[in-house]
Amino acid sequence: MPRPKRAQPDAPLPLPGPLEEGNFSRLGMFSVQERIPSTFTSWTRVFEGDNASVSFTCTSPAELGGVPHGIDAEFMQTLINLYIEGGAPANGEVNVGMREALERSGCDTSGHYCALLRESLQRMRGALYTANNAWVDSGRRRKVSTTFNLLSDLTILERGSSDENLNTTRIVARFPPEIIANIRERYTRHLDFRLLANLKRSSSRILYRLLEGRRYNADDLEPTRLERFTVGLQAWAEELKLVTREASKIRSLLEPLHGELIENGFLTSATFEGRGARAAVTYVYALPKSAFDSVELERLRRAEAVLKSYGFNRYWIERHAGAHSLEAILEADAAFREVAAHAANPIRNRTGYFTKILQQAAVFESPPPSAAAAPARSIPAAKPQPDDDPNALFEALPRKQQIEEVLNALAYPLVVFEIPAVHVARLRLALLGSQTTPLAFKRQMLELMRRMDALGARAFVAEIVALNDLAADAAEGIAPTTIEVSARVRKR
Repeated sequence: MPRPKRAQPDAPLPLPGPLEEGNFSRLGMFSVQERIPSTFTSWTRVFEGDNASVSFTCTSPAELGGVPHGIDAEFMQTLINLYIEGGAPANGEVNVGMREALERSGCDTSGHYCALLRESLQRMRGALYTANNAWVDSGRRRKVSTTFNLLSDLTILERGSSDENLNTTRIVARFPPEIIANIRERYTRHLDFRLLANLKRSSSRILYRLLEGRRYNADDLEPTRLERFTVGLQAWAEELKLVTREASKIRSLLEPLHGELIENGFLTSATFEGRGARAAVTYVYALPKSAFDSVELERLRRAEAVLKSYGFNRYWIERHAGAHSLEAILEADAAFREVAAHAANPIRNRTGYFTKILQQAAVFESPPPSAAAAPARSIPAAKPQPDDDPNALFEALPRKQQIEEVLNALAYPLVVFEIPAVHVARLRLALLGSQTTPLAFKRQMLELMRRMDALGARAFVAEIVALNDLAADAAEGIAPTTIEVSARVRKR
């Protein structure tokens, strides 16, 4: 088989989706569990080799939180994508702002996630991986023995506290030679960014990568014809780097992940069989070997053309194309053009304003029928999770962020109806002091948006003024428990 063409130094690699280094899923670099005890400081996998001992080991100090796990995989994927987008330089360096690193990993920029990112980076710098005839060296076309850290060097440059200077804090990291060489040799495989965007748990995303990795030949990453496979539960727990080895606990950990992968169309079924030492799980794949068929590629090209015209970079093109249908993107484009045509002044931040329209459109998308997402018989229905409910997710945000989310809904009518910014400023101040939950105001705002065209400019502004009054009353402790804006407007 001919060797793949070597990437030219500093040449950008084309991306129809995020890329993963070829050894990561085959060897399982991260524990699937989102949380582990700090005492889980090592694991070892032993493989069947060709007349040679084959093993892969990870050790990490307890003070770093144990072995890499959960959200660490998301941060590592972000760094790899940034490295490739930067042309895969020979020195293996990635230089990124902390805010961008968090946003590109799908995290908010709160202090909690800032701390998680710092801990994760230190863990990836400190965890030591030892491969014994296990690491595929793409350049030499064989498995080699080596020892490395996920990050060979790490510097966090900041001014003052990270919370106050998130925009000025930068991460400078370097990959080890083992990872650099394979990426530059294009020993990588594509990931389905639509699926990754729809999976809610980092554990589900790690499991997806591991399951998808089994469908590729280890030597050249050519796709195989694997449609299903069965694995013993104990061996699978070892491969997933689970802390427990109790069958009942393994099942309880995996069932919600299976449910999410089935619901999102990656698996047809995941069936547990047998008991005790004979317990096993059988996976049946639903997706074709390539998620990028001709129809999908055409959809992506059209979506990419629209998003590029608004100045989005590669990451945000992939993220928006994965999270929104082509129809939603085209409708947002049409809405933007309509607003721009009638706006009193040119829209300066085209990228930001288009994003607001796209997000606003997502608010009104009808949820799919419950029957369409019915779980397969092979696994019990997953218990509802708190983050499955958009309102619960909203209420889990810090109060100030909830208020900003409410006010963000006004971006569209601000331009269309030229609403004075003073109303928005007053509403923000009143909500900050209010005892009424921002969720109640959010519901009222969404109702206003639905009736915006019917109301017209004058009535819509009157509704906003009424919201100001209600928020001010709530700040003084006299707001009604149910917001009745329309009734108040009628009294004016």
